[in-house]
Amino acid sequence: MFSRFVPGAIVLAVMSGAALAQTPQGRATVVFAIFDNPEDHHGCIVRERSRDGGWDQLVLGRCDNPAGLFIFDERAKRIRAAANPNLCMSDTTGAGAAPFNAILRDCNDNSLGQFYTYNRRSQRIVGLDSDDKEAPDGYCYFVGPQRGQRSMILNAPCRSRMASAAQVAFFMTPRGAGAPPAAQAYPSPSQSLPAAAGLPPIPQAPPQVTRAPWGKTGAWTIESSSSPKGFSACRAIIMSNSGEIRIGLNAALEMTMSTPVDRVVAPPGTRTNVSLRVGNERETAPAGVNPEGRLGFNLPLSLARTMVERTPREMFVEGPDGMSSVPMAGFRAVWDELNACVNAQGRR
Repeated sequence: MFSRFVPGAIVLAVMSGAALAQTPQGRATVVFAIFDNPEDHHGCIVRERSRDGGWDQLVLGRCDNPAGLFIFDERAKRIRAAANPNLCMSDTTGAGAAPFNAILRDCNDNSLGQFYTYNRRSQRIVGLDSDDKEAPDGYCYFVGPQRGQRSMILNAPCRSRMASAAQVAFFMTPRGAGAPPAAQAYPSPSQSLPAAAGLPPIPQAPPQVTRAPWGKTGAWTIESSSSPKGFSACRAIIMSNSGEIRIGLNAALEMTMSTPVDRVVAPPGTRTNVSLRVGNERETAPAGVNPEGRLGFNLPLSLARTMVERTPREMFVEGPDGMSSVPMAGFRAVWDELNACVNAQGRR
């Protein structure tokens, strides 16, 4: 996703030290997660094969993927891939223009970029200078904006505006060996793409969803929701002239939205596109009508960023049954509250 995100958590029992997966060197493996009690399905740094045959890239992916297992070599100040400890976390500084990608490369190769270590106090993955020291004005890893189905891990100066407006803290969590057999060594960039000509699956109400009030921000009501599998999402709700508008933030750092729709024009199961307009920006997004009779879709990054950073007065959603107007004044405060709600889920 984008913008400022404070790490939160979902419920998972951490395995005891005796059950931890061990590397050939005898060191316990760990994951680096955006939540302090990560669930299996999302939220950890994983390695992904480069599409052009270059260095392995680091992206946000499943925490139960073997490609997300690392070794924190505290003595050498290196973060190593558990499957290949000769590969260390690094970046592509010096190999083109910013933003710079987080990568894995040979731990002895000093020809490019810098290596990274983990700072337990700040809970950040921080860059090292040529003397293997953390520079006061050094670089940190952060979760970049979502592009399609992927969120890249990038770097920026730890004190920069870009880093402070994004997910920069990572929880180093011991990880057991019991990853499901179906987990792949590398996530496929196209594996999670929805079928049906790029349209997403019809949004389905999660089973046995439990909703709890969180608070209010202006005219918006904030609530959290969970299922038997754990945290689901936090969402902001407001009544407009078009009916109840819901904007959510989920564990995958996705910003979602749903609006009421005329069941006669668009019955449940309908797949369509919505036209979204904020100020002078206009985007089209695939959408689907769920069993509740609501039109659901993911907000495109450019519009979501505008909603948070520029807080326009209103947004227009054109669906199969006409145009809806969504009040946007003061939405930055709503976004901050959604972040706080997501963050709190792992501290209860």
